[in-house]
Amino acid sequence: MGHIATLVAGIVVAWGLVLAPAAMAQDGNDTDALNAKVIQLYHEGKYAEAIPLAERSLRIREKALNSDDPEVGQSLSWLATLYRAQGRYPEAEPLYKRALSIAEKALGPDHPAVAGSLNSLALLYRAQGRYPEAEPLYKRSIAIREKTLGADHPAVAGSLNNLALLYEAQGRYPEAEPLYKRSLAIREKALGPNHPDVADLLNSLAELYQTMGKAAEADEIQARIALLPPPGTRHLNVYFTTNRTVQQENEATGQLDFGAQDADRLTLGRATVQVGKKILQDRAKRIEDGLGQLDRSRGQLTGAGQLEIVRVGKFKSADVFARSAKDVLARTGRFPSSALIFVHGYNVDFKDAVKRAAQIAFDLDFDGVMILFAWPSLRAWYQYFSDTASADVAVDHLIKLIDMLRAETPDAKLNFLAHSMGNLVLLRALERIAERPAARAKQAFGEVIMANADVDEQRCRQLLRNVRPLVGGLTLYTNNNDWALWVSEKLRGKARCGSEAQIYDGVETIDTTEMGAKSGFTAVLSRKYNHNVFISNPLLFGEIHRLLLRGERPPHKRTPEFAEIKNDAGRTYWRYDKSRDVAAQAAVKTARQ
Repeated sequence: MGHIATLVAGIVVAWGLVLAPAAMAQDGNDTDALNAKVIQLYHEGKYAEAIPLAERSLRIREKALNSDDPEVGQSLSWLATLYRAQGRYPEAEPLYKRALSIAEKALGPDHPAVAGSLNSLALLYRAQGRYPEAEPLYKRSIAIREKTLGADHPAVAGSLNNLALLYEAQGRYPEAEPLYKRSLAIREKALGPNHPDVADLLNSLAELYQTMGKAAEADEIQARIALLPPPGTRHLNVYFTTNRTVQQENEATGQLDFGAQDADRLTLGRATVQVGKKILQDRAKRIEDGLGQLDRSRGQLTGAGQLEIVRVGKFKSADVFARSAKDVLARTGRFPSSALIFVHGYNVDFKDAVKRAAQIAFDLDFDGVMILFAWPSLRAWYQYFSDTASADVAVDHLIKLIDMLRAETPDAKLNFLAHSMGNLVLLRALERIAERPAARAKQAFGEVIMANADVDEQRCRQLLRNVRPLVGGLTLYTNNNDWALWVSEKLRGKARCGSEAQIYDGVETIDTTEMGAKSGFTAVLSRKYNHNVFISNPLLFGEIHRLLLRGERPPHKRTPEFAEIKNDAGRTYWRYDKSRDVAAQAAVKTARQ
């Protein structure tokens, strides 16, 4: 029931946020290293190995610092926690009490760190069955956290959960139930419905209902648990809107699948995509390779085909869709109040589009609302002109989506990422919105990112000129070795704006040709068409991450591997420079060493 996690969280709150810079030089560095090792061994369950290190850390700090220094309290808490983990309760108790006394004296009786220390001591008492002594400590912890952090803070949920566990251990089930439910509501709001802490609480509540003989309530909770990701995996939600026809609908399960024919109305829904253990491990490795910065990692990006769609369901109305999106926007951290609308290209079916959107959100570490606009592309390369007609029909439906989002989530920053023929759908929709009276007065648009745009070059110039006043920024990634665009040019007899590095007023054009495979039929035979470089090249994907995150300009400021180039007319565009890339990677390698 998350006992260990709760204890660790209590210690972190108690001490991790309140420590002043170390007053000691070498000894301070020594204890930092010792404590890091202690924490590592604790999480590995190697308590016997960790205890001598924790004892040494405590001795160093007691010698170098005042006996009432918060850093001494930190060492006391960790040593007490290790003793508690080994069942050495009599040895742990005086250490926890001393750590609590230090926190109260140094920080005041109502500081959040004091609440953490109260939790730790109460956990010890609960483990010993000393329930009457633990209860007032938990209640005081709740009161402090509600007063200082707010009633909906996740730390309050932790204290509520602990008190509920205490009541349950005493058979006080009616008192435990509302505490579990309130704790669950706080964590769902703060962390999202698929967070492991939410799963822990659901399991606790299900067990409580079973014990109380509330079979119906227990079954309802178990049904929710069944929808959670298996341990070690993660679920991503992709919101979608589509004017594709519904191909299959299971009324019992709510599962949907869509065909490739045009429908006369939008379907609004949400797809749940599962990320497996191996994929999560690979991303952790990428973060490590990037020295903690995912966008600076050069590790291989996630393949959309590695992801698994576990559910596809529709919302009953636009209001329900909007309310759900608002809940996600309220929890955003890295990308505050942001939505990313992805418009896929030609020759893409619905399931592939969902997986691609999920991969983009996952590899960007995008915590805003990821919205797929799935227009009815046929899953066949020879249906190119049919897809062009469907793209034209889809424009009205994309406008409806944008209007709905602007009305229902007025404070959200709407960003757009379009690929291939999806750029025609997006730019035409934005052009139509820009033509409205006072369109700019209501704008809530951020970045518009165009990858390998399959749009007539002259029409693209016109569209961009009309759209430019409406948006925060326009970025065009081109590739002169894009075989899909080459075929499009031959079929239509007109240049595409995503191939040559064309320059448009108010648009940052970035030539990514050297970031893909070399030209030639060898590349084509190996299916390296250079049409998807934006989701296969880690450097370019990191560039997109930084653009959405900060909007820093010009491009070489956020991505030094891009060189500023002047064309024959003296106009500026940017181009990937391999020599700069080699130098940047060498610098990272040196920093890692």
